[in-house]
Amino acid sequence: MTRSSRIVLLVLASVSIGLFVIAVTARVSFPYELTGVEALQPVVVQRLLAGLPLYAAPTPQYVGPVYTPLSFVLDAGLARAFGLNLPVLRVLSIASTLGIMLLVYGVLRAHQAERSIAAVCAAMLPAAHTRLGDCLDVARVDAPEVLFAVLAVAAGDFACRTQGRRSWTWTVTAACALGAAVLTKQTAATAAFGICLALWLVGRRAQAVGLALLVAGVVLSVGAALDAASGGWATFYLVTLPGRSPLVASDLALALARLALFFPGALAALALVVWRVRRGPPASSPLSAWEATLAFSVPAALFTNARFGGADNVWMIVVPLAAVVLGRYWAESAPRLSWRHLLFYPIALQAAVLPHRPIAPLPTVADRQTYEAFVAGLRQVPGPVFNPVLPYESMLAGHEPSPHIAQLVDYSSDAPVLNQLAAALRERRFATVIAGNPGDLQLPLFAGVEGTYRETQRFPVQGPAFRGVALIFRPSAP
Repeated sequence: MTRSSRIVLLVLASVSIGLFVIAVTARVSFPYELTGVEALQPVVVQRLLAGLPLYAAPTPQYVGPVYTPLSFVLDAGLARAFGLNLPVLRVLSIASTLGIMLLVYGVLRAHQAERSIAAVCAAMLPAAHTRLGDCLDVARVDAPEVLFAVLAVAAGDFACRTQGRRSWTWTVTAACALGAAVLTKQTAATAAFGICLALWLVGRRAQAVGLALLVAGVVLSVGAALDAASGGWATFYLVTLPGRSPLVASDLALALARLALFFPGALAALALVVWRVRRGPPASSPLSAWEATLAFSVPAALFTNARFGGADNVWMIVVPLAAVVLGRYWAESAPRLSWRHLLFYPIALQAAVLPHRPIAPLPTVADRQTYEAFVAGLRQVPGPVFNPVLPYESMLAGHEPSPHIAQLVDYSSDAPVLNQLAAALRERRFATVIAGNPGDLQLPLFAGVEGTYRETQRFPVQGPAFRGVALIFRPSAP
């Protein structure tokens, strides 16, 4: 690699990491939501701390998460030790993000990559922060899932490259990490397919089958236990409900555009994998676990991104996979990378700060003050309160929980929980109802408001997750 190339890439990596550190430092202590769905984590953790089931029949007061339970259990442990608030719950994601970066760096150094190559590839993840829904430092399931998945792929890669008992030890380690990843978020299953394929291609067929059986056994056993304990509702939340979202052609085109514009490093890495497959990898150099997992993960991310309307957090797993694939190719196959080398450009672009939004939103003092005023106002309103827009603020104000609006819109308009909600609104069972903006009133979950409640107040709320007006409704005269 030329000296000028190394300097440019290291500068880009330093800027990316620096902006990420600035964002994390400014955002971690903000006591309110940084993204719209961040409220889900503390509401669910509060339920665990109260000894209530995670997956229960959906009601106007509680709707379970569509994610597997491990991150909620880990966050409950943090909350017991340090208190239940968003800054504490963000620690798990921040630590997971740093762990992923260290893993990428360590894996590439183990493959004899120069420190500069390993550093710039590790920086691809924080550089993509704003293209991943700002999810690297928030209280969500994504970063822990990716950490477990990357650990599994690293262990699976060692299993492919070692012999005898050591290979089996790495296979079992990969299976344990995979089980943890899938029990954090279902989309980690793509890593299982990738690792099994890589083991199969190097002739470790017994280990490939063993890994698949072990992971399936762990996940299905936990799933069966959850299903039995919840009366079938765990399966509804984790399998049935996510499967209802349709695939729309226009959304698929937008997902392809996101891959090309925001994740050029992943696109370049995938092109490398396709080229190696079409060329027919020699027996001495079959696809690695990183390459095989990337080959499964990119199509899965495209599909999921299209089905769920731009859920950009699904791209998170492809970034570290692509970083290792590109870094290994760079170190092993193109050690004299120069400005003229094609791979330089996607790596540089991915590590660079793209101009559309270089840093995640930073909360201000004014943001904090408006949220504090809103919580103080909520303490004055009578309960029960239905507040699906800002349920965490209701929790802070001492009111009963509400499902998050992002959960309720997953249900069809004739779903029993929405019918229950409409009946509760028609019968004025809530003393206070809060909608986010006038447009929210057109959603099915507010179908019973008109004619039974009257707007009494508009409360401006400004913050990273919500900028608009909270509409306060009280029952109208019968």
